[in-house]
Amino acid sequence: MRTTRKENEMKSSLSRCAFPVIILVLVGAVALSAWVQENPRTLYERARLLDEGNQNLEEAIKLYGQVADYSAKDQPALAARALVQMGRCQERLGQAEARKAYQRVLDEYPQQLEAVKLARERLAVLSQRAGDAGKPTFRKIRTPFTIP
Repeated sequence: MRTTRKENEMKSSLSRCAFPVIILVLVGAVALSAWVQENPRTLYERARLLDEGNQNLEEAIKLYGQVADYSAKDQPALAARALVQMGRCQERLGQAEARKAYQRVLDEYPQQLEAVKLARERLAVLSQRAGDAGKPTFRKIRTPFTIP
C-alpha cells in the first residue's frame, strides 16, 4: 500500500501541530505545580493565624511541620521558628511531641540563637512540670476556728 501525497501532508501537518501543543501542556503543568505549591512563608503565616486565635491548633501544627520541612535548607531561621511555634501549639494541646519539636530546634538549628533560647526555656518548663508531677503538694489551710 502506498500512501498518497494528501495522507503524507496530513501526517506532516498533525506532527507540526502536536509538538507545540505538547510543549504548551508541559509549560502549563509546571506553572500549575508552582502555583499550587505554596512557599514556606505563606504557610507559616497561615499557621500563625490559625494558632493565634486557637482556631485550629491541629491544622496549625501540620502547617508548621510543613514549613520546617520545606524551608530547612533555604531558610533555617524560618524553620526553627516554625518548630518552636509547633511545640507551643502541641504544649497547649497537652501533647508530648512538644519536647521533640523543641529538641529538634536544638539539634538541627543551633545557629538560630533566638529560637534555641526559646526552645531551651520551654524544655526547662516541661521538665519542671514532669518532675513535679509525681510529687504530692501540701498546702496549709487556715480556718477561722480551732479544732480541739
